[in-house]
Amino acid sequence: MLVLTSNAATAIRNLSDHPELPDDAGLRIAGPADSPDGLALAWALAPRQEDNVVEEEGVRVFLDPTADDLLDGMVLDAKVESDGQVQFLLATQPS
Repeated sequence: MLVLTSNAATAIRNLSDHPELPDDAGLRIAGPADSPDGLALAWALAPRQEDNVVEEEGVRVFLDPTADDLLDGMVLDAKVESDGQVQFLLATQPS
C-alpha cells in the first residue's frame, strides 16, 4: 500500500484548501490507459467504486487499480520549490 509522508500530506492539504472542494474530496492518482508507466493526478470529489483510499493526516488519496498496483510498497513525498511549485517524489518503502 502507498504511504504518505508528512510533507506529502501537508502539500496535498495546502493544495486542496479551496472552498469549492468538499472536506471528503481527495487527490486521485490514476494510471492512464495510453501510458501504463505514467500516472495522472487530479482532484476528485469522491473515490470511484474501484479505487483504494489512502487516508493519512487528514488527507485522502484515491488510487485507481492500476496506480494502486504500481505504487504498492512506495512512499509519496513532496517538496516545495523556491517558486512555490510542489514536486511529488516516489521512493521505495524501507523494509
